[in-house]
Amino acid sequence: MSKEIPIKSSPIHDVVISHVSQQYGLKLKSYLEGLGCRVTPRQGERGKHHIQFPTGTTENTYTGQFTQRMHRTMLILPGGARIIKFILLPLKPGYPVYCTLSLPNEVKRGPEPQQTPSIRPG
Repeated sequence: MSKEIPIKSSPIHDVVISHVSQQYGLKLKSYLEGLGCRVTPRQGERGKHHIQFPTGTTENTYTGQFTQRMHRTMLILPGGARIIKFILLPLKPGYPVYCTLSLPNEVKRGPEPQQTPSIRPG
């Protein structure tokens, strides 16, 4: 997919992903913050995270990467890192849309990030 020319490319500033386990959320936060993103768990919305991308991040759509119920795009960050974004539409009307990011395999299988308390100026 990454060697093809996208049929659509547009800037992306942020996204809210859902259905993220605590373990995956910690890996996601550690990896994305290392790329200059800001990852914030949504208060009161278990498993949801708001992700803000650095200026210059694009969302690219390629031929054959979407169906009636699934849309797969490639996010390309300014440093060249690539992340796959999935949007899955529900089978039943009224059910929530599922949006997530797929981390590279080496990040998924890597060591568990340490959860440290956040220190906020105050």
